Amino acid sequence: MKVLYSLKFQLRQLCLSYFIPIAYIGLIIYAFLGFYIYSLEGSPGNALTSSSTVVQIGAIAYLLFGVYNVRLSDKYDLKQLFSSIKNGYIIHRLGSLIVGITSIFIFVIFTFSFYLFVMWKYISSNPSFILDAFLYISLYYGLAFLVCYLSGFMLSTWIRGKFVFPLILLIYVTITPLNFMFLKKSNNSFFSWDKFLNVGEPNPTMAFHPLYGLSISHDHLAKQLLFICIPILFLFLYNVMHGFLQKNKYVIVTFCLLLIFTISCLFSNLNGGQILLDNDTELHNYYKNYDITHSWEQQPYKINEMNISLNTKKNLSAEVWFSFIYEGQQATNELIFSLFHELKVKEVLIDKKQVNFNQNGDQLKIILNGSIERNDMLNISLKYEGLKTNFYFANQQAVYLPSYFNWLPSIYDKPSFIVLNESNLLQRVNHQLTQNVAYNIAFKHREKEVYSNLPKTEKDEWTGESFSGVTLASGLLDVYTKNDTQWVIPFTWKGIVDDFPTIEADVQKLTSIINNSRLLPTEVSVPSKIFFLPNLNTVDRNEFQGTWYSQDHLILGTHVTVEHPEEYFTTFKNNFFVNIINSFFINNASLGEITDYQFAILYRAFITDILLEQINIPSAEFQQLLESGQLKSDNHTLDELISQLNSFKKSPVSKDLNSSFYKEWAKLLYTNNPWESLKNLLEKVEGSN
Repeated sequence: MKVLYSLKFQLRQLCLSYFIPIAYIGLIIYAFLGFYIYSLEGSPGNALTSSSTVVQIGAIAYLLFGVYNVRLSDKYDLKQLFSSIKNGYIIHRLGSLIVGITSIFIFVIFTFSFYLFVMWKYISSNPSFILDAFLYISLYYGLAFLVCYLSGFMLSTWIRGKFVFPLILLIYVTITPLNFMFLKKSNNSFFSWDKFLNVGEPNPTMAFHPLYGLSISHDHLAKQLLFICIPILFLFLYNVMHGFLQKNKYVIVTFCLLLIFTISCLFSNLNGGQILLDNDTELHNYYKNYDITHSWEQQPYKINEMNISLNTKKNLSAEVWFSFIYEGQQATNELIFSLFHELKVKEVLIDKKQVNFNQNGDQLKIILNGSIERNDMLNISLKYEGLKTNFYFANQQAVYLPSYFNWLPSIYDKPSFIVLNESNLLQRVNHQLTQNVAYNIAFKHREKEVYSNLPKTEKDEWTGESFSGVTLASGLLDVYTKNDTQWVIPFTWKGIVDDFPTIEADVQKLTSIINNSRLLPTEVSVPSKIFFLPNLNTVDRNEFQGTWYSQDHLILGTHVTVEHPEEYFTTFKNNFFVNIINSFFINNASLGEITDYQFAILYRAFITDILLEQINIPSAEFQQLLESGQLKSDNHTLDELISQLNSFKKSPVSKDLNSSFYKEWAKLLYTNNPWESLKNLLEKVEGSN
């Protein structure tokens, strides 16, 4: 009751100054205005992630508000007055703190309510996102403002005079979203001081991620609680040192508990799992220096079945059991697999016996206790965990583990990515298994639905056979069925599905031409399941890395920064066909291993122009490739070859897709020295004409 009287007294004092209520209402209106503008664009996600200016303004306002509340007491010498009353000073301070906390609570409720009002038609179909939006506003508005208010209150309590204002400014530029302009980034891209100290949106320069959603992990909550506890601890110390709190066992126990909680929040944040970070260059730099001098080989293992148990509390934790037959010609005492380097292996068992292993980069070498011969069968069990990169996700918020990524042990001894030396492009390496394997997956992922290319047999279980591996996706996704095709797509993009029929006839024409001409060893068609996802990051200058084809599903990828209109396929018709052709001819599980990606880029551009011409869609991919400068090499002269291709393209023979030239060229993708072979092939064609 005494605290309530103190609260009323403080409110009366604040109301005497018209500036405080006006500034508070102005902050609420400014937040409302931002939400309203983004509602006109239909961008519920960007309305939140792009509102860092609200946090910037609110942060300085609450820092100064904390100072003002303390100075208000000093102005009327209330400290001496309340000190004469038993526990009066502490009660007065609690009342002052509650005023600020109550204003923050009201701000959160008002802004969330208005957000729901203007965004309801976009988000009503996804209750999970509504909860995420409330948590986001609470975390990056409410708790961020509370950190600032307590910091201002604490500094003004300890420090008298005007020196407090330079410290307030220092705190402001340190803990608000724009701190990256002042703080030097750490060499460790997964920890940087600007991210750690920022109490607002952790990625202020990054657009909303339609698959991952909002950054509201437990790590961010632990950080906010840590920064709340620090000023509370200093306020606690001040009151004990100045005799406002008596040093008894209750005070000591409370202080110790608060200190322990603060330390636990610190360790929780430092030992965190995967969070959304705008650190795309990290992976590029890692693979730019990756050793790819050893030969890439498919290991002689025939996998029969694979049982997978997954957990995603902070990042991916996996237990994988699989049986395989060794088909090598020579006996061996070691097995080689590929596994993404961020996934750290904890244990390897073979036939339930522990064995040694060595993990070097993306290569996993298992040392056997004895030799194995051809046709021997082994049962292997692996335990591993990790994943921090921004390219693939496996935490409580989102999952994106595609079949072409070696998140499961791969029989291809090659890295997950390479950087093309000639063009400096980051290239994903295909790890689709190309073996018909029986999979059984057990995976419980929060309350969000998990989607896979495998059929779902029970709750949290998927069982089935696949030729290309396993794709798992979860997050802000929904599934829509259109003309017997199942689309897994971000719920904010759902209108795009209705636009696909506008190009469906052209897609059927394209696949018919490819199949009738026998340009590929197996027939292609649009699978009955399509994952349309934002899977390309800011460093991905090669847009063809997003779309991957396999017989049972198609991953149709696009950049995370792109806002797609509902008429996506009509607007970006040419772009879609270029990507789908690339997935048929390059990113295809049924094809062999590409030996030279520069050569594959050349082939893709040329065959795209020829195919799209057949269905009357304009294309200049070949010319654009030549002008882009991506086609470079220090090992061979391209000028003569390009001249030959230009001459061939103008000839009537180039329009005949049934000619042996295109089949022979396709075979060169999987051979050594393809450039010289293509030159000879072109000379042969010119000679026959």
